[in-house]
Amino acid sequence: MSTFDSDFREEALFQGTVGWGDAGCMMNIEGPEPELIVFPKGTTINDNDEVQLPNGFRFRAGDEVGLGGGVHSADPASETLSALPEGCVTDDIFYASGEVAE
Repeated sequence: MSTFDSDFREEALFQGTVGWGDAGCMMNIEGPEPELIVFPKGTTINDNDEVQLPNGFRFRAGDEVGLGGGVHSADPASETLSALPEGCVTDDIFYASGEVAE
């Protein structure tokens, strides 16, 4: 799982199903191509592969979720992305803000 330190606010909404990609990273698995999801700092994964956001919201692979954030093109020079397995990085990446849509 990847996290970032920024407190940025984004206007996009990801609404869809999440799943573990082949390289072990959480992905948006809807659409023609999987898309990496980067979570805010403080996000954890428990022993049951359940993701918990800093606000306490929990979900796991296969769940449909609504997450606030924004989509950005991958920057190979990014410290966050360079720490990930190569198979995790996608052309576009959804940076989740930690806000959850109801």
